[in-house]
Amino acid sequence: MIIDLNLLPPPKKNRLRYIVRFIFTKDILEITLFVCAVIALSLIWSWVVLQESFTQLALSAAAVDREFASYNQETKKLNKTIKGLTMASKGYTPALPKIMELINSLPGDIKLNYLRLDRKSAALNLSGTAKSRAALLNYQKILSSVPWVERIDIPVSQLFQKENINFEIKAGLKLPKLPGAPDEQRQAAPAEDDI
Repeated sequence: MIIDLNLLPPPKKNRLRYIVRFIFTKDILEITLFVCAVIALSLIWSWVVLQESFTQLALSAAAVDREFASYNQETKKLNKTIKGLTMASKGYTPALPKIMELINSLPGDIKLNYLRLDRKSAALNLSGTAKSRAALLNYQKILSSVPWVERIDIPVSQLFQKENINFEIKAGLKLPKLPGAPDEQRQAAPAEDDI
């Protein structure tokens, strides 16, 4: 059996208890501080690793953007071209059959020097020579029977001549309307045909 003899006076005993409690509290605080330091160190280390990974990811994304920027530009240009072709083909009307119809309806006593189809202004201009006034008036009737020609104008001064009449006929074109366009708007093509 062990016998504990405490020969210390009570004020020293109390002081000794306070010192033991103080040392215990100090040890607990040191351990807590050490654990906090380890956690802080691991957080700082993970922040550095994440920052480095983010930098590498941003650099690789920038490299990919630079690498594929030309492809993106080419794709945009191609899409714009396709869109333009689609818009142009919506109102496409072949001009050759109409020109052939005009040529086939041409009487023998009329010679054409100039034929112009202007799709933008929906106008037809014919210039040539007629052997007689009757031939010119007959050609005017023939043109008025063509379904896609309207408003045929022959200057009156040209009708005063009897033979070898140099004429210039101006007429309007009845073009099909663009899909989805208002009734007043006529088809407009980007270029005009000159023959």
